[in-house]
Amino acid sequence: MAAFLMCFRHLVRNYFLFILIYLEYLAYAKRCLARNNCACSFDDGSATFNLSTIAREDGISQFHFVPSTDDSYFYFYSPCYPLSIGACTGSSACLFNNSDYTFQDIGDSREPAFEYTGENVVMTYRSRDHLRTTHVTNICKQDTFYPILNVAGETTPQTFQMEMISAQACNQ
Repeated sequence: MAAFLMCFRHLVRNYFLFILIYLEYLAYAKRCLARNNCACSFDDGSATFNLSTIAREDGISQFHFVPSTDDSYFYFYSPCYPLSIGACTGSSACLFNNSDYTFQDIGDSREPAFEYTGENVVMTYRSRDHLRTTHVTNICKQDTFYPILNVAGETTPQTFQMEMISAQACNQ
């Protein structure tokens, strides 16, 4: 019984030590604070992430009819400024169902959330009805002349995943 109690105390002590380390990590994790729909600045002042140089202000998406790797839909994505197409007018992320020729808003262009993962900035958009969420992971590749959009699609119900590879993601 004494051995069990000693083992239990050791386990509890290590658990609390783990929690303290994790809380310290959270307190010092670098965050990217939104400046507008297109940019965020790191809270430590080290850099700014900004996609404005690749954004289109004319309502036409930067990426259109991009096929998904996981589902049968096509996707539109317009960083920074809203699309102007069908039910997706006002959206940054849109799904096109080619079986019934309908568009569906999967990400409102207003106020995307920015999160820094330690490697990439992820922009998260919510649909206007707040039922769907789209995560766009921005991946740095210095030698990319034109941005590339890879779409996984609906990876879990009502959650969509995309990754944009661009030189603009490197200004972190």
